[in-house]
Amino acid sequence: MSDIEKLLKNVALGTIGAAATVVEKSGELVQYLIDKGEATVRENKEFTDELTRKGKEVVDHMAESMRNAVQDAAARNDAEEEEDPEENLDEAEEPVPEAETEEDATEEDEPTYSVDEEEANG
Repeated sequence: MSDIEKLLKNVALGTIGAAATVVEKSGELVQYLIDKGEATVRENKEFTDELTRKGKEVVDHMAESMRNAVQDAAARNDAEEEEDPEENLDEAEEPVPEAETEEDATEEDEPTYSVDEEEANG
């Protein structure tokens, strides 16, 4: 076999080897990308589930705190009414003072000015 035949044979075998390697590595790459995608989805789902769980805990805690605050306020209100219910009624029945209107104002309240005719004429 001549050198040219060996060279062409080596080029052909190299090309076939390169193609086989590309197919093999691309299959590995595709599988790697699939695995990476599945892991990312799983991690994001775990993160989302954890975030949802913590959010629910916070909402539940806030609801419980609000419920307790309303119950405490109601209990204090009930306790105040039980102390002296007549006092609470008296406070509610007190008349509200009326506001003074312009008609109620007397002339004494308004300042008066006097001008001499000589001063006005100047």
